[in-house]
Amino acid sequence: MSKSGVDFLDWWLEFLKSRNTKVINRDLWRQTLTFMLRALEDENLGFWNEESSWPSVIDEFVQWVKVEKRGEEAMEE
Repeated sequence: MSKSGVDFLDWWLEFLKSRNTKVINRDLWRQTLTFMLRALEDENLGFWNEESSWPSVIDEFVQWVKVEKRGEEAMEE
């Protein structure tokens, strides 16, 4: 849980359930750990950007957080 009470793990699990994701490979779990540790330091996710080399599932998670949890408008593709 972040300093202000954001529980990224709960959000991550909710996101995966909403996508019906049943399998996550080892590489994605490793990247998820790195992402979550950085998210705990910067809960605004300022470290993430579109040009980053995060797996696409993490990119989708960031967009989901912004829209579903923070009420921002979806980015146009």
